[in-house]
Amino acid sequence: MRHSFTTKIVVALVGVLLISMVGFIVAFIGAGDASKAVNDVVRIQKMGLLIKDVTGRFEYETELIQYLAEDDHSKVPGEALAKLSAQFAETVKKINENAYWLRDNESLSLRKAVENHNQFTELFRHILGREKPVTIGEMKKLRLYLEKSKVNFEELLISFDARLISDADKTSKELDGLGLKLVFLALFALSFSIVVGIIFVRSFAVPLQRLKYFVAQVGTGDFEADVSTARADTEIKELIESFHDMAVKLKNYRNDLVRSEQLRTIELLAAGVSHEINNPLMIVSGNAEFIRSIKAVNDPELQERMTTIIDECDRMAGIV
Repeated sequence: MRHSFTTKIVVALVGVLLISMVGFIVAFIGAGDASKAVNDVVRIQKMGLLIKDVTGRFEYETELIQYLAEDDHSKVPGEALAKLSAQFAETVKKINENAYWLRDNESLSLRKAVENHNQFTELFRHILGREKPVTIGEMKKLRLYLEKSKVNFEELLISFDARLISDADKTSKELDGLGLKLVFLALFALSFSIVVGIIFVRSFAVPLQRLKYFVAQVGTGDFEADVSTARADTEIKELIESFHDMAVKLKNYRNDLVRSEQLRTIELLAAGVSHEINNPLMIVSGNAEFIRSIKAVNDPELQERMTTIIDECDRMAGIV
């Protein structure tokens, strides 16, 4: 069953549309996955910077502990501790706003780090608010709370570094996978275009080439030439059949014209022959009439012969 050329064009357009849609979906999904991986990397880096900002202030808090050890409360103004506490609270707030994607162990480390630092701050404020000097046990607790908080934050940084490497690798794989999918899709689209091109050439160009040869043959007067409609689409087949019908009509018209010319030639030839025959017959008939009227007045037998000649001449003239 041969499909029409229009149907093939529609099928080709639908195929191109489907390939474009598949390409868009693949690119959209791949870009979404890659974007998610990139966002994860950005979030981890942002969180890491916040934690590094917190751990960077531990040096100032360590200096405050040293001032307490020297029993010099004048060098530890409450405003400095309040400022450091406020900055720590602000940073922790930012961390908590982005903590929804933290893993369980990371959330636990963050919670312990905040608790240890809060205990450090409360104990520090308690010591500053009294006249009694700091004890060795309190100094150990202050250093322990601060060290535990620092260790907890460092555990977070180590976990973030591992996740950063993992997510970066995942992002690279997502991008590589997207690239391979797009390359495969491009190769498929190229193959589809080649197949469609071959189909169009076989169903359009080849039959038209045959039609061109057929028209050339008809132009030379070969009305018996034939053209195959095999592998031709409906529209092309109808075009070829129309040209074939035209060739048949031209052949019939030529034959009619040839017969007309032949009849005209015969008529001209007959008229010439009639003219050439009538002239001698008229002479013979006239002489026979002259003899019958003048010379054979007294000769009945000769008159009868002349009458016969005249009658035969008239009959021959009637035939011609």
